Amino acid sequence: MAEFSGISWCDHTFNPWWGCAKVSPACRFCYANTTDTRWGGKHWGRTAPRRMMSEGYWAKPKRWNREALAAGKPLFVFAASMADVFEDHPDVPDARRRLWDLIEQTPALVWMLLTKRPENVAAMVPWDRAWPSNVWLGVSAENQRFADQRIPLLLTQSATRKFVSAAPLLGPVNLDPAYCDAHGRSEVVTDEGGQEWCGYCAADGFTGELSYGHWLDPLNGGIDWVITEGESGAKARPTHPDWFRSLRDQCQTAGVYFHHKQNGEWHHRFPADWSPADAWTNPQRHRWVDPVTGKTKPFAEFTGTDDRAWAHVARVGLKAAGRLLDGELHDARPFPVGAPA
Repeated sequence: MAEFSGISWCDHTFNPWWGCAKVSPACRFCYANTTDTRWGGKHWGRTAPRRMMSEGYWAKPKRWNREALAAGKPLFVFAASMADVFEDHPDVPDARRRLWDLIEQTPALVWMLLTKRPENVAAMVPWDRAWPSNVWLGVSAENQRFADQRIPLLLTQSATRKFVSAAPLLGPVNLDPAYCDAHGRSEVVTDEGGQEWCGYCAADGFTGELSYGHWLDPLNGGIDWVITEGESGAKARPTHPDWFRSLRDQCQTAGVYFHHKQNGEWHHRFPADWSPADAWTNPQRHRWVDPVTGKTKPFAEFTGTDDRAWAHVARVGLKAAGRLLDGELHDARPFPVGAPA
């Protein structure tokens, strides 16, 4: 069976097993589920069995490790594109323990563990406060709700690099959110003097001072790297381009590495051979995207009278949409710990 590939931010993928259960909106049209079904598998769902891989497959990372040593530079391995390493499923504990052993046996590989279940990490890794320097930990954050849930848990861990995958990006995400002691994460209001206050406190007739999450502070245990991606596949949902731009700008301001993997099936810049009339002759390929909620409307439908900047996007296909954001390639990735910057 072919190994899933084509991910711009890694050299290899390694899947100790196939299968998972859907836990959030990003999972709705899961490419891994689709791939599993295409190969005749039935490994998705809480009660479905997980597909274990062969001994020959488990030997691959040791070969990659030898190649990395011979080349004098690390190779980057994403584990796992077809599963979630931190899923609590009865079929996987032995394979997960074997993965930890394999990671320790392959120090020339940078292992990138991406999860939607950061609440399980502490109980499932064997390293406590002394993680191997070649293990990076990331969480998926497709919108603000799941950024707020998952990133604080990510930042409690001692992985040497921490990253966020906003993929597929389904809503705006602020990576430096404001907090109020009385209300938790807060909406922000600004008074005439420019002072920021908790909006919930202001609504109640008093002011509450804010603190900030400082998630984008890699020198003090914050996020080192952000990956963005638009959705692919037959039922792909469009991303508002300002959501990509916002994360790019937040990273640039904070000095955090930013990697834009793909625009997805939908794009706000259309191929040169498309005429403006296409929006009217092929309306099914065109949408308006609300920048706040991500809801879409047909192109021919009035977007409303508010001042929000709805985006006109077209379904041009993954290849035509490409990887450029405002004409630029964003391909950054942190250096391994101990490597020269």
